[in-house]
Amino acid sequence: MEPANELLNKLTFCRTSSRAAQKASCRGLFLELLLLILTPVFNPSPKEDRSEHLANEARKLLQQPISQKQSIQEILQTLGRSYAHLCRIFRKIYSATPIEYLNAVRIENAKSLLRNPRRNVSEVARAVGFNDPQYFSRVFRRYTGVSPRDFYW
Repeated sequence: MEPANELLNKLTFCRTSSRAAQKASCRGLFLELLLLILTPVFNPSPKEDRSEHLANEARKLLQQPISQKQSIQEILQTLGRSYAHLCRIFRKIYSATPIEYLNAVRIENAKSLLRNPRRNVSEVARAVGFNDPQYFSRVFRRYTGVSPRDFYW
């Protein structure tokens, strides 16, 4: 039986007793249960810390301007881990792959640029890091449900 379930069962039994000694025992069981629940919150395992740190470092790299000639894989490999490993950790922490995250950031930036009617879609695409305006339009539609041209109209 799981330790938390065992403590809960003891607490349930303990609650029905009216003796002072049993009540003190119940308080002790309750504190033990509280400690069991809160320990992982305040003392996360070192592995979780490393994973979260690595995901945060990857996120910081993705938020920097990316050269048109560099791939996301090349950028993330500067962290010294395989791209597949970084993708797993990144997805676990941020619920998205690095590419999905980067595209979401780019689309958010594009939305603010598209509010200026003097900028055309091609300019906005290049400004946020897309070389191909048609690919940008497809990604934009996937994330927003409308084309970039229709977004500001």
